[in-house]
Amino acid sequence: MSAWYRHRRNRPFHLLRHGKDHFLQHRRGERHRHSQVKSPPVGEVNVGSWREAPPLQRQRELRKQISIGVSLALTVVALYAGIGGVWTLLQTRSQLDSAKKTASTVMHNHHQLEDSNGRVEIADALANARAAVMSAENQLSNSLPLGLLQWIPFVGRQISGLTTSVDDLNVLTQQGQLILSAITTASRTSHGTHMDIASLAALAQQFDSSRSVLSGLIRSDSGMFGPSKSARDIINADITKLKNILANGSHAIKFAIGFMGGHHSYFVACMNNAEMRDQGMVLSWALMTVNNGDFAITNAQPISTIALSKPAATITDAGLRQVFNNLNPTQSWTSVNAIADFPTSAKWMEAMFAQARNVHVDGVVGVDVATLQALLKSTGTVHVAGINGQISSSNVASLLLHDLYISTPAGSQGLRHDQGAEVARASIQHLQSKNTDIVRFVLNLATVSHGRHLLFYANDPQVEASIAGFGASGSMTEGGKNVVHIAVQSAVKAKLDWYLHTSLRYDIRLGANHVAYMTTTVTIANSAPAGAAPSYALGPDNLNTHVAGEYVARVYSWMPPGSISPGSVVAQGLSLSYAVSRIPPQSTRTVVFNSILKNADPQGRFALTFLPQSQIYPAPVTVSFTSDSPYHGASLSRWTANQTVTKVWTAK
Repeated sequence: MSAWYRHRRNRPFHLLRHGKDHFLQHRRGERHRHSQVKSPPVGEVNVGSWREAPPLQRQRELRKQISIGVSLALTVVALYAGIGGVWTLLQTRSQLDSAKKTASTVMHNHHQLEDSNGRVEIADALANARAAVMSAENQLSNSLPLGLLQWIPFVGRQISGLTTSVDDLNVLTQQGQLILSAITTASRTSHGTHMDIASLAALAQQFDSSRSVLSGLIRSDSGMFGPSKSARDIINADITKLKNILANGSHAIKFAIGFMGGHHSYFVACMNNAEMRDQGMVLSWALMTVNNGDFAITNAQPISTIALSKPAATITDAGLRQVFNNLNPTQSWTSVNAIADFPTSAKWMEAMFAQARNVHVDGVVGVDVATLQALLKSTGTVHVAGINGQISSSNVASLLLHDLYISTPAGSQGLRHDQGAEVARASIQHLQSKNTDIVRFVLNLATVSHGRHLLFYANDPQVEASIAGFGASGSMTEGGKNVVHIAVQSAVKAKLDWYLHTSLRYDIRLGANHVAYMTTTVTIANSAPAGAAPSYALGPDNLNTHVAGEYVARVYSWMPPGSISPGSVVAQGLSLSYAVSRIPPQSTRTVVFNSILKNADPQGRFALTFLPQSQIYPAPVTVSFTSDSPYHGASLSRWTANQTVTKVWTAK
């Protein structure tokens, strides 16, 4: 039997539609043109119909033609879904991009919250972003083509992932509007030197509520790629950042409520960064009074007015006593904060003030020149008696830490020891008279507080806990025990820290035996003029140096508990090492500490928290990490020491 003959192109039901003779031609394998098959004359019935074809062949041909029809139908549906889906995605893409950009911009430019005009702009931006998201949400949910494409497993994952991202972006913008509304209310009810405790409590509650809502919106991008994956990752990153902002904001507000609520008085220690201890040297003081959210600064005076004739407290920690006792920190105000732990220094200050004035306070506030800069950013310029011209955030540092001292002859007592307290008092008065926006005020102070320029201590344990939560307690261990801290302190009675620039490098190697080896290199550059005549600012003090401009540095290295360093002692549970270095003017010197940290990576996790020193010029920091076995984490990190930084490495 001959093989079946088939045309190169057959129309649907070709074998069956032209009668029996035509069918048999194909069946016998006879080559023919389609035009050779003649239709029967008009009026005659074609006896050979397709129904006379063999049943098996008829069924096979029917199945084939049905399959072709279904395939054509599915192709049409697929084309419709594909083209329609792409068109829908293109329509929503610009809306989504606009909304994502707005959300990211708001979070990365939170300084716009500092005034009412900026908050109005943010409100408009959030409203536009939410409208765009809701429009995109509408189009995605009502798109029939996308609904059809969702049945395809891989494609469906992209569509469902993108739809979820749009829904989450809608929630994100909605929470942004609620947060902004609460901030605006707090700003309207609080101003200048008055904080409305009720509106602050409502703001903290909104922060906590929004953070809880956002926690459920961080989702996996597994199985997603391209635009859907990119959108998911951006939203996750923005939500994580916003959650951190809200957590910090909540801590700050709860601290403010505890510290500013009720009736309290606080000792204000004004610290001069041109003559460093662990913070600036305490050279003047004032009192801060608080009355249910209202506060004022009074009694600004030089520290000499509360000088002591004997120690007011005993140093109970053996390590602190061994290293710092010769500085007499519980009697000498200029050395009271030589130690790094501010709560301990604050307790000594309370005892010293009580001995000097028989006045007991509820806590201590440590304020340095960077804090005054932040105050003046909020208030604008002020004028202080005895200082020519206006004092602003741009000139207060050079004025108080350099200019006034350069113009004073060596040994002269004509200039008060420090006028930081007077500038603080004038700034607070100006703050009250101008009704300065409270949001701007708080944000500016929060920035310097994280650099340990503005520190708080309260006798009330609950308030102190809220201060620690905010990160403003100055405690050495508030962020955990694995603390690293370097302090460069002046051993010269001069104002040389204005000329000092410090940099820090930590080279860390983690051995396979869970022991970390750390080399800390402290580089100190002294830019004071060489060959200068003796002066109030440049010295010499003819005690620790006889050369004008020469800096004598006491360098302290604080390391985690159990660390071993040559000559180290245990102080407040940490390992403390100490070195002295002389840096001539126009010279650079290095101080090196070597430490061994045992059991450094329990459960395969090695973490260090680097605490900054509140210097005039924050030190650049470099951390180099290597390990004998594979670890996740940066091998080289760099940052500026104006905030606490935690670095983590984990075993692979």
